[in-house]
Amino acid sequence: MVVRYLLSICIVYGIFVPEVSAQLVYDWENRAENWEYRVKNIEFFIDRFNNQPEGSGSVHAANPKDTAECLAFMKERDYKLFSLFDLGKVDRKDAAVKQKINTFFREINSPYQPKFIRFEDLFWYAELNMSVQSGGQSKKLSCVMQVVNLGQGVQAWVIKSFHSSDLQIDERFRGNELYFPPSTNGTDFMGVRLSLNDPSWTNDKVAKLVGAPSKTLNQLVEGRVKIEAIGKITYHFLQLDGWIMTVNYVNRESKNSGWLLGLLQPANNQQKVQYLKELYAD
Repeated sequence: MVVRYLLSICIVYGIFVPEVSAQLVYDWENRAENWEYRVKNIEFFIDRFNNQPEGSGSVHAANPKDTAECLAFMKERDYKLFSLFDLGKVDRKDAAVKQKINTFFREINSPYQPKFIRFEDLFWYAELNMSVQSGGQSKKLSCVMQVVNLGQGVQAWVIKSFHSSDLQIDERFRGNELYFPPSTNGTDFMGVRLSLNDPSWTNDKVAKLVGAPSKTLNQLVEGRVKIEAIGKITYHFLQLDGWIMTVNYVNRESKNSGWLLGLLQPANNQQKVQYLKELYAD
């Protein structure tokens, strides 16, 4: 029975790998262009990445013992994965780009150990680039947030850091988590802006801080800084072994639009640690 199972896996992998290795980016692009529509929110991005129905939030792969089912799942997932790339950033003439995408697909869409992403994962982040008013001038403030597990199946977004060269701010929140509901991203983090501009909310957080005071919260409480808008939002996914990917919103009249994968880069654990430092998420 074990031999039969291993043989089945080998057959699947043997059929699949040559197809991927020889696959051209153009073929995936043509198929993917007709496969899916605009990716409306980050949850739909996650579902499509996992080859699951949009809005399901589920994660499961095909039965590897069923060769036909497994091949069908992997083939469909290839097209869906490629539909998530921002095709405007894919250099069709660069052989190294094609090779990187091929390698990514082989590792993510494996017949025996497929890799998925989940909303509940701990190592993904939202970077909010904010416009703020300070001293009568418009300045920039970056806020990095992370999904955390509060226990008993409850998740929340928390603020990890504020950073601004304009305001000379560089602070992390360790042990002073500023929590927001898991649905906060559904309104492009509008609740974060409203809360930070609410003196009663910020006063309450300042009163509960442990250790050093927060320069950012103090300026918000005193009215010296006011958040005008949240501009660009970037999601950083680091939970996949060996890879970092970022997702941004692309607004254009095309099926290849909405929340799309912009940056894809191989990365070991040491490189990920450095990446988090540069993101102010460590």
